[in-house]
Amino acid sequence: MVGGAALAAGSAALLTNTGSSDAASDTAIDVVVAKAQISELRRLYGKATDLLGTGKDHDPLSTEEKHAMAREIYRRIFTEEATIAAPGLSGVGPDDWADKVANALGAFSATQHMLGTQLVDIHELPNAAGCGGKASMQSYLNALHEFAPGGNIGIFRGTYFDKCQYTRGVGWQIYDMNLVLASWETREHTPPPPPEEG
Repeated sequence: MVGGAALAAGSAALLTNTGSSDAASDTAIDVVVAKAQISELRRLYGKATDLLGTGKDHDPLSTEEKHAMAREIYRRIFTEEATIAAPGLSGVGPDDWADKVANALGAFSATQHMLGTQLVDIHELPNAAGCGGKASMQSYLNALHEFAPGGNIGIFRGTYFDKCQYTRGVGWQIYDMNLVLASWETREHTPPPPPEEG
């Protein structure tokens, strides 16, 4: 916890001018915290999406259990009326999107969504009452899609463009998501060699 406090304080020092008031320091720390909370939404999205893509890392959970977990995460990430789009897909709200993602990823034996560069811009911090709060985020994506166990892998590269808002009683959420394709390729999958005996 001490390390986290030191990081926030150090980041705040970079964001404020020398000799600034305590109020300015508090605001800078609020910005650092908000950016961290907003970035976490995108990481949670990757986890939930891989649960819908029957990710192997949660076995021995059933598909139904994985999908229920993913749906709950999506409800935390997205507002109820969020507009959500990806190449060939669009939806409104977390439940609609969960259904469409599960259907789209059902053809794959496993998926893994990995994030690269993330940039968050805070346009407005929420006030003391928890009202207001607007931000935007861009996140690079590199996602692997296994067609069959040990089979070929499809690689999707793109960028998420997110618009976020602070929801009182919930926290930061995405109310508009647009995933833009940069490239798609298929590669031959080479399974790792079997473990050596003895």
